[in-house]
Amino acid sequence: MSLSKAGMTAAALVAVAAFTGCSLDGDSERATVQQILSASAAATTTPAAKTTTAAVPAQLRHMTCEQILGLIAADAALNKADSTWTPAKFVEGLISTAQSAPGWEARPPAERDAYLDGSRDALTGSCP
Repeated sequence: MSLSKAGMTAAALVAVAAFTGCSLDGDSERATVQQILSASAAATTTPAAKTTTAAVPAQLRHMTCEQILGLIAADAALNKADSTWTPAKFVEGLISTAQSAPGWEARPPAERDAYLDGSRDALTGSCP
């Protein structure tokens, strides 16, 4: 499944201004997914994060949702003329890309679930 003209993934929100209107290739898509997975790993290995481990999945879920909300809006704007584009297809593409990233299986199940839940939360239009 194509991720659309923008080809962005959840981690790209940080750089969405730089990518707006640009087309990314598959390697770039995988790299940006890897960035969000790496950011979640860094967040869980800081001393403060280790003391609040129970909150990490909830924070990751919320962060992922917020990022994907922005990406949905940006990608929808880039694909106005594409009658086959839907937010659900876009999010499922992001999930597929994340699950095929090299570090996906190495992530703790709680982090993977938080990413998946946050991605799907974005489809509701609000982040818990």
